[in-house]
Amino acid sequence: MKKRSIQSGHWYWVSKEVIHVYGTTLGVSALAVYHVLASMVNKHQRCFPSQQYIANLLGCSRPTVHKAIERLKQYQLIAIEKRRRNQNTYYLLEVGCKPHCHQMLNKNTSDVKPVNTNNTYITKKINNGTTHISKLIDTKRSTLKKHIDNT
Repeated sequence: MKKRSIQSGHWYWVSKEVIHVYGTTLGVSALAVYHVLASMVNKHQRCFPSQQYIANLLGCSRPTVHKAIERLKQYQLIAIEKRRRNQNTYYLLEVGCKPHCHQMLNKNTSDVKPVNTNNTYITKKINNGTTHISKLIDTKRSTLKKHIDNT
């Protein structure tokens, strides 16, 4: 089995932040377009593909590519310089955490489970058919400790 090698020169780089910070917000189409642009940029981080060319590479429509490019521009991952009617220069910008990154980008994340952080509720745990009421036990311990301290 031959493993891939960075030495072959058939590679491009994308910051991990593009996927980990922006991935769920951008969506698959915008991520795919970003990867196409990243694979085409020169040493100055610019490239000149038409939207139709990108669409043909990805097997999608030109309007899908146009929307994806607008999203990438909205999140300041690319800049666009209009050259002529249908010719643009795309610049890949430095990826950094923007002010909005500190907020939860997608409220419907499956890996974050809602929890009750209000400590006034009694927490019930079922273990081997026995119900343990941890808050009640803590209250009883506290009351017993106070009673012992006062005597």
